[in-house]
Amino acid sequence: MSPDWMQILQKHGETVQHLHAKVQIILASESLTVDQVLLLGRIVDKGARYADGLASQMLEAGVGPSYIEAAEALQEIYKVLLAAIDAKLQALRRRKIVLVSDT
Repeated sequence: MSPDWMQILQKHGETVQHLHAKVQIILASESLTVDQVLLLGRIVDKGARYADGLASQMLEAGVGPSYIEAAEALQEIYKVLLAAIDAKLQALRRRKIVLVSDT
């Protein structure tokens, strides 16, 4: 029995939408620490690796192009989230350097 790709894509799509909303809220927090951003990055990276694996499995299974496009869209969302997390991490690190040099 082959996987129900549509159900898998729908479920993961819902998850990534929820994750996207939560990440935006978290990254907007003024009290966020470098360690918290690193943890968030690891969580999102785990989802990104799942999406990569899903796309690979679908390619191997020879599913239709619309399914592959949907899997690739999930991968893109994860790339955007990881880029936002990286930008926040860099900003926090720059702020920490500035605060240390001001003292």
